[in-house]
Amino acid sequence: MEKRKRRMRKKRSRDRKKIVKKKVQTYKLRNIETQGRYKTELARRRRIQENQGIIEIRCQNFKWRILETAKESCGTAKIGNQEIKRTAWWTEEIKNVIKEKKKAGKKYITGRKPQDYETYKEKRTIVTTLVKESKQRAWIH
Repeated sequence: MEKRKRRMRKKRSRDRKKIVKKKVQTYKLRNIETQGRYKTELARRRRIQENQGIIEIRCQNFKWRILETAKESCGTAKIGNQEIKRTAWWTEEIKNVIKEKKKAGKKYITGRKPQDYETYKEKRTIVTTLVKESKQRAWIH
């Protein structure tokens, strides 16, 4: 039997798992209503778990009560590596037109027919005009 060598691919950044953390929106405590909810909920939780024995457990529970109450009162926001459009001009329409252009280019390369080259050129001009228009709209707004 012949052993086949496998090419090892480098992991691309898009193949990696995205790390997203949640952050408590503490700025919402400036609101008087949110402050009131936070204080009453924290006092309620403090009464429930007040008689814990070991100091480490009490400290851990105290920290947990504060964080959970803040999460409930203020809410959380996702921070970190998220799937966010990095360019304002990139749209699904442009993405699809570029895919069509690439398909036309591959078809021309495999067949080398003049009509395939003409369709590729048409797709290429459509892509460039769409990208230009989209970039202009993005810079205006």
